[in-house]
Amino acid sequence: MFTSVFEQYSWEDIKRSIYKKTKVDVERALGRSSRDLEDFAALISPAAAPYL
Repeated sequence: MFTSVFEQYSWEDIKRSIYKKTKVDVERALGRSSRDLEDFAALISPAAAPYL
């Protein structure tokens, strides 16, 4: 079951999305009361390192 869900994603595209996140994306994610997957990507991106 998990494998079928896992295989639905293009992990290279997801990686590119994460690495494209900026300081502004991180700050926006931090300021929200409810977050989505794009916010999560920002929070695990290299741009979030100074906020740890």
